[in-house]
Amino acid sequence: MKTKEILENFFQAYFHQDWSFDYSTTLDGVAFFKKNEPESKHREVAKALSELISEPELPQTYFYSMGGEFRPEVEGMKVNQWLRAAIDILQNNN
Repeated sequence: MKTKEILENFFQAYFHQDWSFDYSTTLDGVAFFKKNEPESKHREVAKALSELISEPELPQTYFYSMGGEFRPEVEGMKVNQWLRAAIDILQNNN
């Protein structure tokens, strides 16, 4: 599966327009994904998110282009800060 497709599946499934009814923050959504998906999916999404970090600072609306209904700035983060925090959750063994 290509990076774009992996990210679209992740953001559309877990950060749809009603995501805030399911979790209080987007990083809680990442933790929910980790709890409910197999480890192979954690690795796949973490790798895809890692590829984005090498990009110059992505616009706050980037996640919308992938089907996610949020901007990291609402939670006080730049896009790359959010990516690093999400990757940390996915790669943490807890």
